[in-house]
Amino acid sequence: MQRELDDQLFVINTFLNIIWATGFLIFWRRRQAELAYKWNTLDMELVEDTRPTYKGQLRRSPITNKYEPYYPTWKRLLFRMFVTIPMIGINIILVSCVILVIIRFQSWIDRRLKDGTLPQTRNNNNRASYSSSNFASDSVLNGNVGINNNTALDVAAASFGAADVNHDGRLDRAEFIRFIQGGV
Repeated sequence: MQRELDDQLFVINTFLNIIWATGFLIFWRRRQAELAYKWNTLDMELVEDTRPTYKGQLRRSPITNKYEPYYPTWKRLLFRMFVTIPMIGINIILVSCVILVIIRFQSWIDRRLKDGTLPQTRNNNNRASYSSSNFASDSVLNGNVGINNNTALDVAAASFGAADVNHDGRLDRAEFIRFIQGGV
């Protein structure tokens, strides 16, 4: 029953937001015209000079009939195809890899905690710390949101400490790869 009421209120809220946004835009256009009349800028046109660093061939504009620099469309498309799109692709792949590493790290922590091979740390409340997802869900369920934020950091520190096989205080490349693949 409560969910149905929430759904109905959500639809009503959506329609009210649409009406408000439409009204806001109409009244803003009116206010903009009033201010333009008051400030005597009603008939003013925005004329921008060409940027001095803009490179291109001088060519007569069909609109203004003046010579203006023109940059060919094929050059813009060439730049877009060989620079912009590959950079976007590289960034998407990079972000996806980081997300996979984070997911892998979380599952590694959960496996180690289930096996009991992850060193247990104690927080300020003398409660054994465990994975950040379990801590977050338990905190929300128990109403303790924001009370103890160090638990997730304690688990991460303990995880990296367990992954540091030669105990030199840093993860070597081989240790990191072993950690990512799920074995310590």
